[in-house]
Amino acid sequence: MKIQCTLLRKGGTHVEIGRKKYHFAPDANGLHVSDVEDEDHIARFLGIPEAYRVVVEKAAVKEPAPAPTPDEEQEQEPADNGLEELDKIALTKRYIELYNEPPSGSLTKPRLIEAIREKAARQ
Repeated sequence: MKIQCTLLRKGGTHVEIGRKKYHFAPDANGLHVSDVEDEDHIARFLGIPEAYRVVVEKAAVKEPAPAPTPDEEQEQEPADNGLEELDKIALTKRYIELYNEPPSGSLTKPRLIEAIREKAARQ
């Protein structure tokens, strides 16, 4: 997952967590970003919202799908199908898609699933 450091320093920001070193370096858009895959490290960075946030990549605009027929509606699976099988990184990405902001770094996997289901039910 790409995480942005909002503290802009010449040459980027260097952070070490345990034995892992991260370099939040400027990308093509001028954002200081680093790829973070460790779920604990993601939670730690996102637990400091005044300095770190998830980089939300702009999705391509898609044409709206045609409305399903009544038969197709019955065949569709629930929107939350498979959430338990997703890892915390994938759940965090889904949360960001729904809420347009990253979750609190302290949210557990079950709480992420619950929040995603709640938001999906309201849509």
